[in-house]
Amino acid sequence: MKSLFGFLLFCLAMVCSATAQHLLELPKTWKFRTDSANVGVSQQWFARDFDDSRWSDIKIGVLWESEGYDYDGYAWYRVRFRVPKDWGTDSVFLILGGVDDIYDVYLNDKFVASHGSLENHITVYSTFTSTDLTPLINHSGENTLTIRVYDWGGGGGIWKQPIAIVSDVRPFQP
Repeated sequence: MKSLFGFLLFCLAMVCSATAQHLLELPKTWKFRTDSANVGVSQQWFARDFDDSRWSDIKIGVLWESEGYDYDGYAWYRVRFRVPKDWGTDSVFLILGGVDDIYDVYLNDKFVASHGSLENHITVYSTFTSTDLTPLINHSGENTLTIRVYDWGGGGGIWKQPIAIVSDVRPFQP
C-alpha cells in the first residue's frame, strides 16, 4: 500500500510539475459525524476546541457507505496532527485524491477553501485536489483539520488516495 501511495505522489508531482520534499501521511482513522440538519457551520464543528469525543471513528480512503453509513448529505471529518520539526516554516499543502462529492477545508478554527460546487453540480469525486494550509499551519504544535463533505447521491466521503500533507513543494526538473 505504501508503494502505491508513493507512486501516486510521484504521478502527482509529474502532473503538477512539482516535487514534494516532505510527506506526512495522515492517520487512517478520523472522527466522523453526519449533519443532516446542516448545523455544523453555525455550531462551529470546525473549532479547535470543539468536543468531538462523542463522534464516531471512521476509516478514510473508503466511501462512508462501506463503513456503515447509508447517507447522502453533509458530514464532517476531524483529525489532529503535528508537522515534523524539520519542516521548519516551509509551505504546507493538503492533498486528496478524491472526495465524493464536494468539500470545505477548515484548519485551526478557520475556513481555508472549498472544492467542487453544489450550485453548478461539479464533483471532485475523481479529482486530485490541493489546498494551501501555509497561512494557518501551526509548525510548533498540534493542528486540527476539519473537512465538511457534501454527498448528493451514491457513495460519499474522503475515499481516494492520496490523503496526506506535503511541504517544500519545488518546481519539477526532468
